[in-house]
Amino acid sequence: MAMILSALVSACASKLAGLIADRIAAGLGVEDDVRTMQRRMERVSGVLADTERRRRMHEHETAAGAWLDELRDFLYDADDVLDLCRFEEICKDRLFLSLAVDDSKAEDGGGRVRTRTSTPLLDTNVVGKEMKSATEALVETIMPDDGRGEVVTVSIAVVGMGGIGKTTLAQRVFNSRRITGGFPLRAWLCISREYSETDTVKEAIRCCGGDYGCAETLAELELILRSTISGKRFFLVLDDVWEAGVKHLSADSGWELLHRTACLDGKEIQSLRCVGMAIVTKCGFLPLTIKVIGGLLMTKRRSRSEWERVLGSDAWSMAELPDEFKGAIFLSYEDLPPLLKQCFLYFSLFPADFVYYRWHLCRQWVAEGFIAASGECTVEEIAEDYYYELITRSILQPHPSYLADQSRCTVHDVLRFFAQHLSRRESVCGDLQAVPGSSALVKLRRLSLVNLAEAMVPCNAMSDDRKCLRTLFLIGIPKS
Repeated sequence: MAMILSALVSACASKLAGLIADRIAAGLGVEDDVRTMQRRMERVSGVLADTERRRRMHEHETAAGAWLDELRDFLYDADDVLDLCRFEEICKDRLFLSLAVDDSKAEDGGGRVRTRTSTPLLDTNVVGKEMKSATEALVETIMPDDGRGEVVTVSIAVVGMGGIGKTTLAQRVFNSRRITGGFPLRAWLCISREYSETDTVKEAIRCCGGDYGCAETLAELELILRSTISGKRFFLVLDDVWEAGVKHLSADSGWELLHRTACLDGKEIQSLRCVGMAIVTKCGFLPLTIKVIGGLLMTKRRSRSEWERVLGSDAWSMAELPDEFKGAIFLSYEDLPPLLKQCFLYFSLFPADFVYYRWHLCRQWVAEGFIAASGECTVEEIAEDYYYELITRSILQPHPSYLADQSRCTVHDVLRFFAQHLSRRESVCGDLQAVPGSSALVKLRRLSLVNLAEAMVPCNAMSDDRKCLRTLFLIGIPKS
């Protein structure tokens, strides 16, 4: 709870400062009250930091739970009042009636749900002899060099926990010379927990050069797919199939990934190797957690004392989180500045494999009030700085097709699930009725619906006491 509240306190404090700086508080005759609230926010921030430190080490520390719940409700109410104050001031200016949305700068297409489309390009930070040997072994299994040339059907499952490198291994196999030369048809399909069979078959037809035309039923599409691949050698990868191996990285490979991600030079690689190896061990030799910690270390001084401070942080031992989020994942979140935490939690509203467009995402952050003006920079420029910092920290991953300008990104499923876990009492993505403990959602702030059936629910499911909903996304739902 305190993890969320610290970001919210910072956001409210920023809005209070804005009301004073823009003379809005003075215009409404409440400047003294706003300054008093601003000082109280500073004191609350200190109390929250102390509460969080105590809860890290004591899993069943619940004494402050009721107070935190009450504080959360107060902060959300205060946030609403602050926005109403600013809106009242804006409404005094009649010019706002003539404002129009300018989409001239918008990048083509907008962030939209894609049916887990092909992403066979390689990660630029692939390291390790284990990955190379595993790739060669899989390719040999698929296409044995025995000279017989027999046509056989081979099915292989690559399994393991999130972040272990399953997709990276599959990418290397998919792009190997023997596979590209031996299979005239190749398709890469991603299957999430929730997926459409018809859309998946359509994508398979498209990847194989076919045309499904106006076909919509699964039976029609299967006939077209069969015709498209009939008599040809066909290589298919189904990525991210849930409940579906590769080993963890070795110590040397883990260290190589860490120092590459942290962008160390030759001297630093030698001087920081010992503490770096200890960090790799604490990451469990998992590629995702190593990259996330490497991104965190990239924002720190490249000194032994600074790296030892990260290694010794008590955030590694956060008790109240599920096991998959403990350690490096939580530490990377805890290290974010408060306003950047709000930006990270925003990813909880989007479905798996959502492609984030830089310009649209930054606009949404600004509209939500996550971005505080600073100096001569506009809030849009600051939002872009936040966007690139999340890339630096390996939280946002540049889309393989846009590595040059990094204008489009994705978020790893593990990180997205972490954001959803932290914000589960404030934000929901998907079926509102399926959320357990709906009584805890009285203060639901943000709701994202990803299909037409879900979109029919809110009016009936949202009771009169749930009037603080601020954001509603209808993602991938036809307008008509």
